[in-house]
Amino acid sequence: MNVNLKPVQPKYTTTKYQEVNTPTYVLRQEDLDSKNNLKQSKPITKPVNTLFGDLIKVTPSSKVVGDMAMFMTSNGYSAEDILAKGNSIDFPDSVKNFFRGNLGQPHAGFPTELQKMVLKEEQPFTERPNAHLAPIDFEQEFKEFQAEFDTFCTELDFISYKLYPKVFSDYYDHFQQFNEVRHLDTLPFFYGLKQNEETIIEIDNGKNILIRYISSAAADEDGIRNVTFELNGQMRSVKIKDETILVDKISHRKALESNEVGAPLQGSLSQLLVKEGDVVAINTPLFVIEAMKMESTITAPVAGTIHKIHLPPKTLVAQDDLIIEFKLD
Repeated sequence: MNVNLKPVQPKYTTTKYQEVNTPTYVLRQEDLDSKNNLKQSKPITKPVNTLFGDLIKVTPSSKVVGDMAMFMTSNGYSAEDILAKGNSIDFPDSVKNFFRGNLGQPHAGFPTELQKMVLKEEQPFTERPNAHLAPIDFEQEFKEFQAEFDTFCTELDFISYKLYPKVFSDYYDHFQQFNEVRHLDTLPFFYGLKQNEETIIEIDNGKNILIRYISSAAADEDGIRNVTFELNGQMRSVKIKDETILVDKISHRKALESNEVGAPLQGSLSQLLVKEGDVVAINTPLFVIEAMKMESTITAPVAGTIHKIHLPPKTLVAQDDLIIEFKLD
């Protein structure tokens, strides 16, 4: 069992709430660049709510408003900017899903002009969203699911994957790296142990292990620490990457020319949707940026041929970092 004895404490851990009208918005503080961004996002939720038609608030629609508020804060947009420049803006995927009708139809309908800006040339649903779901061959797709992940995965895992594919994939990757961390108590899991502090982990009925944290050596040039601890009285040590240490920050070239497409905000380049040599039309999806617990699919601002892809998937990017270069038709 691979247990991370010193999980990294989040940069910010407090969940902040902003009340607008009657509903409560939850802004996820830990993924914002700074506390100032959080303070700037909070007042923006009210104009976003107005832009979106004064939504009835449940968890999905509240998240949409929160995502849009943080997106506008990161890019310096006001409500007036959105209405003026919306046709050329790539909106977060959750916002596109909302205006597409994936969450259902608002009681007062969608703001028509803003919906056209968000969806571009895509047509929205006008019925219940599940009316558009493709049928599932459970027997065949369950076999494919187990082949992709593992035979230990159950039908319940398969249903979870169909409902939340990315959430399940992230959980599976985490499980492969750390195994079953559910045995850890909450405080050691989130914050690690203090020096000479110990915790008991029940790994099975009647089977416990006692772990005492001893010390951590200074990080090397790669940010690796040698962590020493006792496991049932036996001295052990592991090498752990200290994620709080910045190691040789890499700076990427910025997108400056009309045929270059960059990251609209800081985050992770989670997926490339095209390859070099592909011929694409305007609004063809190019890549996905994951940031602040939301995904944004970036589309082609022009028609042309993908001349060069400058960064690979999983790269951490800053705003305006060059990702794709076009050869214009």
